[in-house]
Amino acid sequence: MTPEERIDRIRSDHWIAFDRATIVLNRLTSLMEMPQQSRMPGLMVYGSSGIGKTMIAKRMASKYPTQYNAELGITKTPILLVQAPPAPDERRFYQHILSTIGAPMCGAAYRVRT
Repeated sequence: MTPEERIDRIRSDHWIAFDRATIVLNRLTSLMEMPQQSRMPGLMVYGSSGIGKTMIAKRMASKYPTQYNAELGITKTPILLVQAPPAPDERRFYQHILSTIGAPMCGAAYRVRT
């Protein structure tokens, strides 16, 4: 490995498993693998800044990546990971969602009614 590659690796995010994160990951995995039903259960994860919520979400997204079926021309996105904009703005939040799934952006078509 070159020195630059080593530095990049050191500076990148690393998963460090801890008990609570493992519990949350196991629960989320069981929810993902549950058969579909009309009222799917969910899980809310909350906590102070810097305790690993985003890392847990990224870990789950890496376990269930987006897959493209070329035959059908369909993209399956099991987990949609979207960071909310810093200011509470519904339009920007929906634009983040559309951008994340690769939807075309057309200003007037995505106006949010209030």
